Amino acid sequence: MESKLKLQYLSNSGFLLTTERDKHILIDPYLIGNPMAPFGPDKIPPVDLIIVTHASFDHLGDSFYIAKRDNASIVCDYLVRQLAYKKGLSKDQIKGCSYGGTVNIQDVTLRVLQAKHVNYALDDTGLPITGIPLAFLITTPNGLRIYHAGDTCLFGDMKLIGQLYRPHIGLIPVGAVAPKYGKDLPPVEAAQAAQWIGCEMVIPIHYCDPQDPIEFSSAAKVLSPWMEVKTLKPGEELTISVIKQGARTTFILKD
Repeated sequence: MESKLKLQYLSNSGFLLTTERDKHILIDPYLIGNPMAPFGPDKIPPVDLIIVTHASFDHLGDSFYIAKRDNASIVCDYLVRQLAYKKGLSKDQIKGCSYGGTVNIQDVTLRVLQAKHVNYALDDTGLPITGIPLAFLITTPNGLRIYHAGDTCLFGDMKLIGQLYRPHIGLIPVGAVAPKYGKDLPPVEAAQAAQWIGCEMVIPIHYCDPQDPIEFSSAAKVLSPWMEVKTLKPGEELTISVIKQGARTTFILKD
């Protein structure tokens, strides 16, 4: 059985996934105020689900605005959940989760995985309140597995992610959102992460320096010569043909 889905890169860590059943799923939609974004939220079609990895401005982005506009669900950690409530979103819209959880929502299955980073916001008195940074394994209706690493440094349990879940596609950070921020997962270490995760195809994300994905691709070719690296420009879209044969799922890119 063959079906198609679409994956559009929105810059930084943001994606719009259109599933085989035509559900629209946003991941970390940082658009307003983002000089790299190809367009604003007005160009995003009505959304069914928003996945937020953590509360940093370049990941939380326009999640609350779009969720209110479209009455979309949000899957997030408990900190983002509380921030959403303060912005007036209903409890029915928000699904808070933690490491090891599985969420079945809008025809996809989300496995909530670890990321090694920070996740905080300031309360009304200016003091920090913290949450947990998340990564997600997204399994589409026909079994395509997409791993979004969130914002993270290199850590050894990425090997377990590869062994347990065998993602088809990895969305792996390789730099920083702006020059003033550090690179938690610099290109060479990102290539090591990609090898451990073992994806068939990797899309480098979360960078502002155009040399970062080039350096990542060069290192990945040495460490993982079987792996396809697909560097997308903001706004660029992949059409993916998902082929399910019994319990096995494969994919090919369509022109």
